[in-house]
Amino acid sequence: MIDAEIAVVFYAGHGIEIRGENYMIPLGVNGIYTRRDLSNLVKLSDVIAEAEIAKSFGVLFVDACRDNPLKNNIDPTIRSSVTRGLGNVDTPSNILVSFATKAKQVVNDGEGTNSPYTTALKRFISNQEDIRFVIGKVKDLVVQQTKNSEVKQEPTMFGTLGGERYCLSGYCGQKPVDNSEELARLKAENERLRNQSSVVVSKPTPATNTQKWITPSNSVCTSNGGEIYKGICQANWENAKKICSQSGGQLPSREDLHKVIIDCGGIADANGDDEWNKNTANTSYQSCYKAKGFSNNNNNWYWTREEEDASNAWGVNFKVGDGYWDGRSFKFYAICVR
Repeated sequence: MIDAEIAVVFYAGHGIEIRGENYMIPLGVNGIYTRRDLSNLVKLSDVIAEAEIAKSFGVLFVDACRDNPLKNNIDPTIRSSVTRGLGNVDTPSNILVSFATKAKQVVNDGEGTNSPYTTALKRFISNQEDIRFVIGKVKDLVVQQTKNSEVKQEPTMFGTLGGERYCLSGYCGQKPVDNSEELARLKAENERLRNQSSVVVSKPTPATNTQKWITPSNSVCTSNGGEIYKGICQANWENAKKICSQSGGQLPSREDLHKVIIDCGGIADANGDDEWNKNTANTSYQSCYKAKGFSNNNNNWYWTREEEDASNAWGVNFKVGDGYWDGRSFKFYAICVR
């Protein structure tokens, strides 16, 4: 790591805090932890010190705040010093540490191969955006996905970085090539969508005041596998299709949702920090799509009917105006069109 520009460490497993020190428990560890011998455990502070050597910055992803399965391996003389979960972390100026949940809390192991935190991290880690924005997206998704679980999680970040952009992938949204032709194409496409009279929304609330948009009723939502979150129906993609069918419509197309964004003065299919930030900071845009009946709750993603393959379908995020191929098992909002 001595010659590294960026240091990235990911750890998923078991961790404990003993007398204010966070330890990672490697695979295959046996024996008894005693007051004098914790040598077979790995100090998180040592990993942070190693990452600090990176020239630019370092980031540690720690999915380790689980109940310790080796409780009986702890000598009684220090057992009272072992806390639930991991403790707070002090970091150097160029290091970020992302915990899967708050300090002193445990995490949800998930029902599949990966935990909710690791699943969210895999989804966003390759985004070409500032690492702090990536960690923020991971937090929002984990909070949403575990809100109804027995173990609720709120990922926590320790450390700060300076005013520059710090990215793990790409150029932080700044393309190093001439993209004028692509921008011209997008501008023409946006103009074409703007002129489509068939998708004009005449009044603010699409569910009740237009012939196009349909908001599923609570009963249709819940009877078809959905749930009501802050007054709005959300469901996985397959159930969202059923909900719209039972509501007399279908899931909207990507262009349907882009038309709402454009009509409200936002940038549709926004890409990179500059465009995301413009949409987020555009107060008239933020007010407009909410007035039309679209939400800006913690989970502000909406399903479209476009599908990539057996695992993914397209979702649109109104807050920042972007979209992704997302796992069909995620619970996004279901709004329908005739």
